[in-house]
Amino acid sequence: MTVLDEPNEELRLAGVYDRLRLKLLDLSKKNRMLNYSLGARSKRHLQIVDEVMEEVYRKLAGEDVSLRIDPLEEPEDTPPEERTEEFIAALEHAKVSNLEYLTKLQALESSGRDDELALAKLERELRDHIRTEFGLPPRPKKTEINRAEHARRGNIDPNPELGRVKAKPSHSDAALQTLKFPDELERVLEKIVADARLSEQEMGLSTLFLSFGFLEWYESDSSDKKAFAPLLLLPVALEAKKAYGRNSFHLSATESSAESNLSLQKLLEVEFHRKLPSFEGNDDEGLASIEAYFDQVQEAIKDLGRWQIRRWLVLGHFAFGRFAVYADLNPANWQIDPAAHPLVGSILQGADKSFEGDGALVPSDPADYLIDDPQIEAAAPFLIHDADASQHSAVIDAMKGRNLVIQGPPGTGKSQTIANIVANGLAADKTILFVAEKQAALEVVKRRLERAGLGEFCLELHSDKASPKVVLESLQKRLKTAPVGAPGPQSASWHANRREIAKYLEALHSRRPGGQTAFDLIWKALRGSAAAPEVVDSFRAIRIPEELLDSPAFLADAEASLALFAGSSEEFVRSFGHPAESPWREIAIDSLQSTQIAALMQTLASLSACCRELSARIAENGDFGVASLQDLRAIVETCANLGGRPYPASIGLVAGLDHVQLSSALTAAKELAVVDRSIAARPQIPEQDPVFLRKLVVLRSVALPEIFFERAPAELSRVARETIDADVKIKDALTGIYPALELFHLDGGWPANRTDAIAKAVIVSTKIPAEYRSGLHLNQQIDVAAFGSLRDRWARLVSEERGWRTRLSSFGANSWPRPSELRASAAILQKSAIGKAFATISGAAKPARELVARLGLAGAPNPAEELLGLAAHVETVHQFDDDVAAADLLGASWEGLDTKFDQIAFGIKARQYFVEQIGQELTLRLIEISPEGVRRLHLFEEAANTLSIGV
Repeated sequence: MTVLDEPNEELRLAGVYDRLRLKLLDLSKKNRMLNYSLGARSKRHLQIVDEVMEEVYRKLAGEDVSLRIDPLEEPEDTPPEERTEEFIAALEHAKVSNLEYLTKLQALESSGRDDELALAKLERELRDHIRTEFGLPPRPKKTEINRAEHARRGNIDPNPELGRVKAKPSHSDAALQTLKFPDELERVLEKIVADARLSEQEMGLSTLFLSFGFLEWYESDSSDKKAFAPLLLLPVALEAKKAYGRNSFHLSATESSAESNLSLQKLLEVEFHRKLPSFEGNDDEGLASIEAYFDQVQEAIKDLGRWQIRRWLVLGHFAFGRFAVYADLNPANWQIDPAAHPLVGSILQGADKSFEGDGALVPSDPADYLIDDPQIEAAAPFLIHDADASQHSAVIDAMKGRNLVIQGPPGTGKSQTIANIVANGLAADKTILFVAEKQAALEVVKRRLERAGLGEFCLELHSDKASPKVVLESLQKRLKTAPVGAPGPQSASWHANRREIAKYLEALHSRRPGGQTAFDLIWKALRGSAAAPEVVDSFRAIRIPEELLDSPAFLADAEASLALFAGSSEEFVRSFGHPAESPWREIAIDSLQSTQIAALMQTLASLSACCRELSARIAENGDFGVASLQDLRAIVETCANLGGRPYPASIGLVAGLDHVQLSSALTAAKELAVVDRSIAARPQIPEQDPVFLRKLVVLRSVALPEIFFERAPAELSRVARETIDADVKIKDALTGIYPALELFHLDGGWPANRTDAIAKAVIVSTKIPAEYRSGLHLNQQIDVAAFGSLRDRWARLVSEERGWRTRLSSFGANSWPRPSELRASAAILQKSAIGKAFATISGAAKPARELVARLGLAGAPNPAEELLGLAAHVETVHQFDDDVAAADLLGASWEGLDTKFDQIAFGIKARQYFVEQIGQELTLRLIEISPEGVRRLHLFEEAANTLSIGV
C-alpha cells in the first residue's frame, strides 16, 4: 500500500484543498474587501450623499434605470459687489471697448466654439479684470469654500451617512448627488471609467461596483485601528455623454442583484465565530431589501463592541474577481469531491496521472514525437498554423488527454500551438473551453482561428460579450451558418510523394562507413566555404581521384598527409612569417648553382656585420631624431658642410626651437627693429600717456564717413555731442537690459552686437497675448504642411457642426444620436405605407418618431434625408476624433474636435516670426521662459525700445 492509498489520504487532500481555496479571499487587512481606503482626495472612488439606499437599489437593480451623477453646483458666479450699478455699467462698456475681450470673442465665433460654457468663462475673465481696476479683492477660490455649508444652502445634506426613508423629492429622481464640483467630478469619473476599461482589457471583467453600506470593524477589543469593509456590491457601468460642453455621467446596473462580501463572511466565520447573512437577491416576491439585510447584519455583530454599520453609498473599484473563483471551487457545486477529480487530484498530490505509469511525480520534458509516424499523425491530423517538433508534440499530448504546462518567452508560438490544439479538438468533435488571464490572449487566439476559417465555432463569453443578449445573438448567428463539410481524402500521389521524401531523409541521415552522415558532410562543407572562401576557390580546379573518394583507407591516408603539411606550414609561419611577405620572395633560389653557395654565404655574413654596425650608430644618435639609414646619411652631410666654424653665443636660446618657430622669431625681431627706428625719429611720442596713445590707435582704425569732411568744425562738434548723447542713452539702455540676460539663461559673454536681438525678443514677448502664450510650447516639431491640412478639415467640420446646431437648435447642445440609430430611423421613415404600418404595430416606429421630434424635424418636408445627412456628419466627426494619424501628429495636444488648433497655429506662426527676427537660439530660450519670467520681461520693455531705435 502506498502513501496515496492510505485511508486518511482523502481527508488530508480535502484539508489541503480547503486551505488553498481560503487563500483566494485573503483574510488580512491587505485585502481591500476587508480594509477599503476611503480617502477624500482619492480618484478611485466617489462618495454619494443625500440619497436613500433602498430607492437607489430599486431603480438600478429593479427598474433598470440609468442614474445621472450630479455635481455640487458651482459657487455663485456673481458676488454682491458685482451687482452694483457702477460695476454693471463698467462691464457693459468693457464688452464693447476691451480689445482683448473682443479678440477672444471673435476667435470663439470664428472657430464655432462659442457655446455657453466658453462664453461664460470669457465673461468671467472680463469681470475679474474689472475687479482689478476697481481695486476689489479676488473672488474666493473653491478650496476656500466650506463645501458642507455650500451644499446645505442648495438644500443638499452633505452627511455621508444616508437616511432610511425618503424625505424630499430629490430622493425619487433619476440622479445621484455628490459633493464634487463639476470639474472635480469629471476628473474623478474619467479616472474611474479609465480604470474600469483597463480592468476589462487586462482581465476580461469589470471591477466597478456600487457599494451599499460598510461595516466598521476592529481586529480586537484593544485595537484602535478601524477598518471598513463593503457589505453589498452591485456591478455597475458608467457611460459618459457630452452635454453643454461638458461630460455628464450616467450609472446603470449590469446585474439584477447585489452580492454580499464573501471575504467579510469568511472573516467573521473564521476569526470571530459569527455568521454574516447572505443577501438573498431578488426572488419571486419582488426586490430584496437593503434595510432588511442591514438589520440582519446588525444582529450578527451584536455584542462586538465598537462594530457598527456605516450607511455609506460608494462608487469604486473592488477586487471582486476572486469571489467568483472561490464560489466555483465550493465542493457543494461539484458532482464529485474535488480531490477525486483527476486534474485537481494531480495538483494536490504532486503527481500527474494523465501520463502512463504508476502515478509517479511529474516527469521531465518528454522527447518529441515522430511527425511522420502514422499513429501520431492520426492523433492530430490538422495543423492550421506552422509547428515545429516541440509544438507538434504538445498538440499530440493534448489530444491524448494529458495535462500540460507549455512555457516559452513571447514569440515562441504558444498561441499558434493553442490554435492547433483547438482545431484538432474541433475535428475530434470536442467542446473546448479556452481561459486566459488577460483579454489580449483570448483575442490573439480568436484571430488565428478566424483566419483559419474556424471563427464560427468560437463563442466568446468574456467582458462585455458575456451578457445574455450578446450570447443569444451569437448563437442565433451560428444557427444560420451553413454546415461545414468534412475534408476529402488525400490523393494517392500525395502519399507517394511523402514516401519519397521520407526515403530521402533516411538516406541523408544514415551513417556511412566513416561514421558520418551525408547531412554532416554537407554542413561541414558549407561551414568551410563560409569560413575560408578563398581556400575553397583555390581547390576547385583540383581533380580528386575516384579511388580516393571510394576508399575510406585511402581517404584516411590523404587526411593524415594533409594534416602533417598543415602543421609544418603553421610552424614556419609562426617562426619566420608568411613566405609571401619575405624579402627573399623575388630571388630565384632554384637557379643558384652549387659552386656559388659558399660565396653567397660569405657575402651574407659580411652584409650582416655591416647591418649590425649601422644599427649601433643609429641607436647612438637617437637624440638627434635619427631613425633610419637616410637620417644618418643626412647628419654626416651636415657635419661635412659645417666644417670648423665657431658657434654664436645665442645658439643656446634658439636650440630648442623648430624651424617654423625660429623663422617667426626672426621676423618679429626685424619688425621690432623697424618700430624702434620709427620711434627714435619722433621724440615726442615716448612722452605721451600710453592710455592716450591706445585711444588714438583705436580712433585711427575707425573709418570716418566722407560726408564729415565737407562740414565745418562747429557742425562736426555738434554732431559729435549728439552722437555722444545717443551713445550714452544706448549705454544706459544696455545697462538697464543687462539683467534680462539672466531670464534667457545668458551671461556677460553674450556679444554686444547681438544685443538688438535681445531687445527684439523682449519687445515681441510683451506683445504676445497671455492666452496664446501656451501655444508657443505646443507641438514645436510638428509637420507644418500636415497640420495645415488637418486644420482645414477641422475648420470644415466645425462649420458643418455649427450649421447642424443652428438648423436643429431645438435639440440644444446634447450629444448627437449614434449614426446607426439615425440611419435605422431614416430606414423606417422611408418604408412604404404597409411597411410603416408593420413598424407601428411592432413598436419599431415609435423610437424613430421620438427621435425626429427630439431633433425638431417633425415639420420637415423630408426628415429621412435630414437624418441620413446628420448620420453622415456625425460619422465624419467620429472618424475625425478617432484619426490615428492626427493623434500621432499632435501627440498629447490631440483632443479630437476639441483640439486647440488656433493656439497651435498661432504658436507655429509666432515661432517662425521669432526665428526670422531674433534667430533660432533666442527663440528657443524665449519659449522656455516661465510665466513669472515673462512678467519680469515687461520691466525691460522701455530699455528694449530704446536699444531697438538706437541700434
